Amino acid sequence: MEDFNFAFDLDKDHLKVQEKEVKQFELKVDKVYQMLEELTCQDPSKVKEAEGKIDRFLAETRTEEAKRFVKIKTDRTVINKDKREEDLKEAMACKEKGNEAFRQCKYQEAIELYTSAILINDTNPVLFTNRAQALLKIGKALDATHDCRQAIKLKPDFIKAFIHLAKALKDLGEFQEAIDTLERAEDLSNEQATVVKKYKLEMIEQQKKSFLDHQQVPKS
Repeated sequence: MEDFNFAFDLDKDHLKVQEKEVKQFELKVDKVYQMLEELTCQDPSKVKEAEGKIDRFLAETRTEEAKRFVKIKTDRTVINKDKREEDLKEAMACKEKGNEAFRQCKYQEAIELYTSAILINDTNPVLFTNRAQALLKIGKALDATHDCRQAIKLKPDFIKAFIHLAKALKDLGEFQEAIDTLERAEDLSNEQATVVKKYKLEMIEQQKKSFLDHQQVPKS
């Protein structure tokens, strides 16, 4: 019953606003008719005065419409901003849950949580590299490369994405492409160059080992 009364009160308030707007519109119409009648007057001074009134009326009307437009736009901006902030918080909550699942070695669960976060906010490169790491853990290297490349697209100097892309390429047997990827990362950051170089040297050693393993002649 309380809900019904509340809805009824809202309807009454809405009707009052509509009635007020109708009255204001009728007053404007009356004002316009009056000014138009003054324009048809034979007295040049009154005609000139009427023209001035019309110019002021049009200027005031444009100002009112402009203010109304700005208010509507501002209200929408505030609503959109609030919604965006809520979405970002939800995405971060999914990310944190995904991190916790990853730490517990629940990689499939982590992937699902990171995916939920990405569906809410697909502009955060960290979400893609986090999912890529979980994908690598369950042997989905190709999918991991897609996530890493998307992260790099979003943030071209994201060194972590280059490193995980190289790892995924290595798992796919693409050693040279993995090394090239790390060299690109090495050129991007002087601060992390040492870390990237370490990964690159390890990758070169693994490439050599893989090559030698393939060259071994089976014993008869």
